[in-house]
Amino acid sequence: MLPYTRFPPKGPAEPASTPLPEQTAAAPAVEANPRRLHVTGVQEKSLNWLVSLLMWSLILPVIVNLGPLRLSPNRLILVLTIVPLAVMWLGGAAGRIRTADILVILSSLWFAISLVVYGGAPAIETAGITGIEVLGPYLMARCFIRTEAQYAKLIRTLYWIAVVLAPVAAIEAITGIRVLRALLDPFFVTFPYGYNIRWDLIRAQAGFEHPILFGCFAAFLFSPVYFSLRMRMSAVKAFIVALPIPVATFFALSMGAYLGLIIQFMLIGWAFVTRKLTARWYILSGLILFAYLFVDVLSNRTPFEVFISYLTFDTSTAYWRVLIFTYGLQNVWENPIFGLGLGDWFRPYFMYSSSVDNFWLLMAMRHGIPGFVLITAAYVAVMTALIRSKPSQTPVQVHRRALAFSLIGLGVAIITVHLWNATFVFFMFMLGAGAWMSDAPQTEHNTKSPKSAPRSTGGDVSASPVRPHADTARAATSPAASGRTRSPATRRSSTPP
Repeated sequence: MLPYTRFPPKGPAEPASTPLPEQTAAAPAVEANPRRLHVTGVQEKSLNWLVSLLMWSLILPVIVNLGPLRLSPNRLILVLTIVPLAVMWLGGAAGRIRTADILVILSSLWFAISLVVYGGAPAIETAGITGIEVLGPYLMARCFIRTEAQYAKLIRTLYWIAVVLAPVAAIEAITGIRVLRALLDPFFVTFPYGYNIRWDLIRAQAGFEHPILFGCFAAFLFSPVYFSLRMRMSAVKAFIVALPIPVATFFALSMGAYLGLIIQFMLIGWAFVTRKLTARWYILSGLILFAYLFVDVLSNRTPFEVFISYLTFDTSTAYWRVLIFTYGLQNVWENPIFGLGLGDWFRPYFMYSSSVDNFWLLMAMRHGIPGFVLITAAYVAVMTALIRSKPSQTPVQVHRRALAFSLIGLGVAIITVHLWNATFVFFMFMLGAGAWMSDAPQTEHNTKSPKSAPRSTGGDVSASPVRPHADTARAATSPAASGRTRSPATRRSSTPP
């Protein structure tokens, strides 16, 4: 297997017999698995052009009419690639089959079935495209994001998308000029834009169908971009460079998007403040559980109602979301198996809008309890795999934590908003984009001599900048490279404290 590192060593080349840093006695044992990485040579460093094309297509407000089908650019890409991606996945291009893979496949099938059961033959086209939107982006990420270098290039691509969208959003919010629509209208059919005003600004939606979708997309990018930058620069400089992301999120003027960003900030802050505590995430989980029980016992409202009241711009919006949750659950209990499909849901006459601002609730309403369980279990399986994986290399540890922070932030934010079309495709893609971290070389926990393995705390870059390329550059002059070894007690781990 080729060395699993993003940064090539500097200076004179090492002799072929010189052990690499991760192969020295100080490094933890790595399980050999021929199915871990199915990429070699240049392929392990390059990002497949289809991934870049899909990411940029997400921000294009274009409608493509293909016969009776009404497609967007990202849907068109997924329709054309779903079969080859499925063949690649079955052939082992994504490594071993994981629990999340099976759950996503079952989700896509159940979503399609539930739509057909409710809508009959006319709903077959909608059912097919829905299944493709669930499975297609996930499989593309699983098959084409297989190394740290590929993931890093994905994050770089997303960063430049944010750089493009930030000024577009600012212009939209201040002037009302829809920049992307103005550029594309002469050549393509574009979807309509709304003009929702908040804080005397027009809510920007850039290339998405609603400001909420744009805001959730932009907010998700912060942790992956910030931590990637943090590996080569100071915290202040990394935040300044990543500033287009919170700027773009701000102009969406969506509390759901703000919530996802705030949660990421809080998790980053907690990681920094408690960096010396080994049980910090258990402590945080306990504090969250205690807060929930505390509110449940002392408040005359449910914790959900209290939660919503503090996470909306006004009390009327909070009250409306509580009504949606109450009557939405009633619809779930009345249609528990296949849900309502795309049909309207029962609610009081004064609830004139049929929109449901809760992704998890709408999955249960639209696809029944089995659909909700499957998509939620897929999300939990991805999060569990990220948490349980213990990569032995610092860059992978950093990316793992950043992706977990973003997925947690979005998972909580979509309690108050719904995801559809391009943003949902992006969500499914990112669920599959982190599986390679579990296939990367892992730290061996069951070593006989605990002193022989370096202590790792998960690669905190919130405390000090990490420069893995500098570590590998020193490998040529290290005692291990020159044939000299030190006692286990004096060896250092490259993982920051």
